[in-house]
Amino acid sequence: MANEIIKVIASKNPDNFAYSKVNFNFYTDSTYLQNMLEAPLKKLAGKQYGPGGKIHMIYYIDDLNMPQLDPYNT
Repeated sequence: MANEIIKVIASKNPDNFAYSKVNFNFYTDSTYLQNMLEAPLKKLAGKQYGPGGKIHMIYYIDDLNMPQLDPYNT
């Protein structure tokens, strides 16, 4: 199922869409997630970040139910 979703996302026109795949496992914490979500983004203006140009960003997050609890139990 996940591979099928990734194929659909990857088949989108790269001139209009960018995508990023984030895998979760037991050792995933909130800092890692934030770094992975921000990695493909560029600073646009002030505090705004985005993929650049008129491109839309698609995130695919797999196995969201498995991360390790952080000190705040979130």
